[in-house]
Amino acid sequence: MVNSMDESNQPNPLAGDFLSVLKQRRLISDIPSNPGSRSEFVETTATTILSFKYAGGVLVAGDRRATAGDVVMYDRADKVLEIDRLIDEPYRWVEAISNRREYIENELAAGSPTIGLSFSDGILLLTFGRDSRKIFEIYDRIAICCIGHPGDIERLRMMAIELASTEGFTSSSADVSLRRMVTYSFSPALKQAFEQIYGPPYLARILFAEIGGSQEEDLFVRLDYDGSMHANSMSAGKRREIFGAIAGTRRGLEQVEGFLRRAKISNLRSALETAVRAWGVALYTSEEDHPDAPEEPALKEFVKSRLEHYSVEAALLERGAAESHAAFVEVPECDLENVLSGFR
Repeated sequence: MVNSMDESNQPNPLAGDFLSVLKQRRLISDIPSNPGSRSEFVETTATTILSFKYAGGVLVAGDRRATAGDVVMYDRADKVLEIDRLIDEPYRWVEAISNRREYIENELAAGSPTIGLSFSDGILLLTFGRDSRKIFEIYDRIAICCIGHPGDIERLRMMAIELASTEGFTSSSADVSLRRMVTYSFSPALKQAFEQIYGPPYLARILFAEIGGSQEEDLFVRLDYDGSMHANSMSAGKRREIFGAIAGTRRGLEQVEGFLRRAKISNLRSALETAVRAWGVALYTSEEDHPDAPEEPALKEFVKSRLEHYSVEAALLERGAAESHAAFVEVPECDLENVLSGFR
């Protein structure tokens, strides 16, 4: 209803209900008085939407409040929608996802590969870096390796620690499962962040490792920025792989996996030598002009040239570590130097 008095306490010429005001302004025809008429106006309490045709087109307007009874629940509701835009929206979303994937791949292309190898004494994790660390302990038997933006790596590391610690506190340390953590928490979180095109994605690629009671029980899980997941033992009917790897490019990953499938590992030294060579293969084939893995002489020369610009980072998840002793330890400097000296 429109107030019968204006602000100066004078009679308001627009007094009456809303339909009467529209009638006075000659915006609608007379209100039918026959209650049985099909065109009878029915008083409602729903939103009022106005539409006006003018020389420049059509103007449509309405309020933005969404109510529940007499309570305003939300004051930013969209009630006037562009149909053409909504029809075209799925195609725009697909295009935006494609552009986002291309952007992330370009950002990760220069990332230094990380290699994980399982052998009788445990799991070796090795990479080479320039500025920040990339290999971290998450829980008693679990480690994480990442390539990508340092800020996103730190966010993912803290998420993993919180998930594992919460599980260990509510149940027991033996119940903390890497398989469950990545399947029900990490993968959905990465997928959601990637597909929400108005929010920032994670610029990161992850390799998880979990030490088992035997080499057959060791687990590697690779997670990509879009939530896609690959594990060394999750595919039924496939041969269990004794390695895990992440690289800046798809081609680099394919080449290093082919190299590692042919590798023979017996102890820590052979694992270190294999990991250094595998790192070189992945980094070499990440470059546009190197589509195939190099021969041994060219590989050694390539690794030698890169050691001047990178520093090694290596850790070991030791098998059978006592409860009072952490399974995650750094590889001794002397062991690393003995291996790297062969590439200098």
